[in-house]
Amino acid sequence: MNTMKRFAKDAKPIKSKTDVARLRRMSDAEIEAGVRADPDAAEFDIDWSKAKLHEPPRKQAISLRLDRDVIEYFRNLGDGYQTKMNAVLRSYMRHKDTSLFLLAILLQSFMKSGCMTGMKNRWRIKKSNGAM
Repeated sequence: MNTMKRFAKDAKPIKSKTDVARLRRMSDAEIEAGVRADPDAAEFDIDWSKAKLHEPPRKQAISLRLDRDVIEYFRNLGDGYQTKMNAVLRSYMRHKDTSLFLLAILLQSFMKSGCMTGMKNRWRIKKSNGAM
């Protein structure tokens, strides 16, 4: 059970302080006048016409063999252990990408400085993904 479901299940209903019967008796003009008189009622002039919906990428179900202690460790972290495993793998992936990118920059710097004279033909650095 995720945290939000747990909170929703344990939540106690909050009694509203709104006088609903009074609101039902008010006209639209009275409500609008009340809103204009309220210093906390700020107008929002937000242009949503250029808003873009960013959906998270879909997950792909796979079969993966892991050591028992690794699975137990993540399961003991609680709900969402697979999401946590994914986050750890993503962090590793980003670190490796960054490391390869920095290594490529370092090698290019050595080649430009002449420190690797005669080695230029042996080292090929792909600029597309930073990998060697």
